[in-house]
Amino acid sequence: MAKNAMNQKSDQYRILEPIAIGGMAKVDLGEHLEDGTKVVFKRIRTDFKQKADMQTLFAEEQKLNRRLDSPHVVRMVGDGEDESGPYMIFEWIDGTDLEEVFANHKKQDKPLPLKTALLIFHNLAQGLTYLHELKDDQGQSLKLIHRDLSPGNILISNTGEIKIADFGIAKSEIKDTQTVAGELKGKFAYMAPEQTRGDTMDHRVDLFALGIVMWEALTGKSLFDANNNLDVVQRVRQRQAPSLSSLREDVPQELCALIAQLLEKEPSRRPAKSQEVVDKVEQILATIGLFDGHKRILAQLAQNNPRTSHFKHVPSGGATLKAQSQPLNVMVKEMSQEDIGTELIREKEKSQKLLWGGLGAIGILSMALVASIWVPSSPPPTPAPPAVAPRPTPKPPPLQPVQAQPKATLPAPNTPAPKPAKRVKPVAKRPVLAAPAATGFGQLSLTSAPWGWVEINGQKLEKHTPIRNLRMSSGTHQVRIFNPELNLERRFSVEIAPQQSVLKKVNLTTGQIR
Repeated sequence: MAKNAMNQKSDQYRILEPIAIGGMAKVDLGEHLEDGTKVVFKRIRTDFKQKADMQTLFAEEQKLNRRLDSPHVVRMVGDGEDESGPYMIFEWIDGTDLEEVFANHKKQDKPLPLKTALLIFHNLAQGLTYLHELKDDQGQSLKLIHRDLSPGNILISNTGEIKIADFGIAKSEIKDTQTVAGELKGKFAYMAPEQTRGDTMDHRVDLFALGIVMWEALTGKSLFDANNNLDVVQRVRQRQAPSLSSLREDVPQELCALIAQLLEKEPSRRPAKSQEVVDKVEQILATIGLFDGHKRILAQLAQNNPRTSHFKHVPSGGATLKAQSQPLNVMVKEMSQEDIGTELIREKEKSQKLLWGGLGAIGILSMALVASIWVPSSPPPTPAPPAVAPRPTPKPPPLQPVQAQPKATLPAPNTPAPKPAKRVKPVAKRPVLAAPAATGFGQLSLTSAPWGWVEINGQKLEKHTPIRNLRMSSGTHQVRIFNPELNLERRFSVEIAPQQSVLKKVNLTTGQIR
């Protein structure tokens, strides 16, 4: 039986392991009972099964995915409903994703080779052309917009295929509900300016995202990323991307001009259609003697950059995101500027509380709305460790992390206590322990079976296990790993020494830690 036919049912598969939990859905890796073909199951999260709006949204995503049939799009091979509720079954892409590729090349401080980047460009433009030109049964345009074309949603198979994944927040004429407020996440670093403002948008938001992806592929740098969403939004709306010709000599002028056009802030200045992009890329490919059939180049790229985990390669509705583009819970449907402004203000207020209240935090958020001048050669700001200590003096604390201390502990006073005016009845004194200041940083990596969310010092991280090379202040930290689907959890403390890399492997079922 062909596994790419839209006729697969859940009873033909067994679930191997959970992969991720997204904004509304959970995702599992499955295997066909007869031949072992790997697939991805997507279901409504257990805690959302009784919500009518979630059921409607999931049904509309099923309806949309039934229409998608392109070599450039991750294909749904079956859907239906069983005793556990509605589900979708997707093909499993054996390979990697562009986020993994970008991360590896950034570590080596080098961009993608020109020919490799052009082949990716051509395939993505073809995929967007298919999506944007998709019609209903009456021949009317569905006006489909992906709205989340980011490196983590661009898959590269070991056989050299490029596939666009995750239509959880896609917009089309056959999706009435579109999205549910507060339940989905957007990645501001790959949004178009009009998307961040909540203006009316069309397919050209995908072209802007394509421009960002290709600029980053050809430079090996992040274009709009910052360590908080306030700065990211400012950069997306205001900053002009440096010309590729000023950063790389081997990029043809025609390619520089095309990507600059895709990155125009005003939608009317971008290409009118995705097909125009395909045509221009093909002209450039012909000029340099390269054609789309060179799948071996892309296959080699995937094989040289193997995935480090399953979490980033599934249609999970934005379940896992890279650290530099942390998601903000937003209304992804037609938002007003006031809606987005309110969300950003909330983030700013939250960051102020974390900074001045001395609470444990994953990163310190900037207070300024005006971003500093962007320098192409500078790396993204290093995130702060997940611990911030109370202020040791009445002066405002410096913007640097120090070792966290227990909430009930207070720092020793800096001035001598006043002499008592009269003798009073002595009372029992609580010991006052000064927390040691952080003397350096180390790294913490966490794996668990099964997967689990992670809390450090009471603060939940934005991703599940595995967690790799998380920068931490030296000292003792409290860690909690928990799986809400299986009702499993494990708590433990970990000691981080300066310059030390610590790996903890946790079995949530047995409780074993090693």
